[in-house]
Amino acid sequence: MKHKRSEDAIKFIKEKKDSLIIAAVAAVAVVMGALSVNYLNVQKQAETQKAFGEAILSSASDRDALMENLREISQNHKGSVYATYSLMLLGQNLLEDGEYTEAAIILDEALKSKQPAPFLTVQILELKATALEFDGALDDALTTYDKALSVHNGSGFRKNDILLKSALLNLRMGQTDIAQKRFEEIVADSAASERTLRIAKNELSVLEF
Repeated sequence: MKHKRSEDAIKFIKEKKDSLIIAAVAAVAVVMGALSVNYLNVQKQAETQKAFGEAILSSASDRDALMENLREISQNHKGSVYATYSLMLLGQNLLEDGEYTEAAIILDEALKSKQPAPFLTVQILELKATALEFDGALDDALTTYDKALSVHNGSGFRKNDILLKSALLNLRMGQTDIAQKRFEEIVADSAASERTLRIAKNELSVLEF
């Protein structure tokens, strides 16, 4: 029997590439500023933080300028967390533009950069997996989703969202048993969001039927 996806699941799939940046840029910038002390001296840190702030502010009026500034930061401030985050934002924007292959390349570059905390790595991996999925590289996408799940290291950060994405991809690839286990894992987690829980339950009901 052909698996019929719920309307919620279909909407979730369509929205994937447009809703992946979790924290507000301003908040993340503050966190990154504190963490980057480990990698840069005080003066260099201040210069990098200023460049990053200016790049973000430019997005309010000129998206092309933002993209160019982010590229410059990623090249001129290598070794900083800001460079990594700039690559991540570049990848996310390319993903939203439908440039899936280039997005995956940029995000892979981000994964090779400085990453002070698992939450940043998880976000980059999630973005890369989505780019690969939309580009048709389904096996690589699934592997990358799995890697993101392993990196979160029990913190729960984005766990259920990534589980849902990977489970829906499992279904798409005909891996029903794996998908069912992942839906069940979401349902069993009291921390799952209402929407994620609803989709997982709907998908399980269709599978069981």
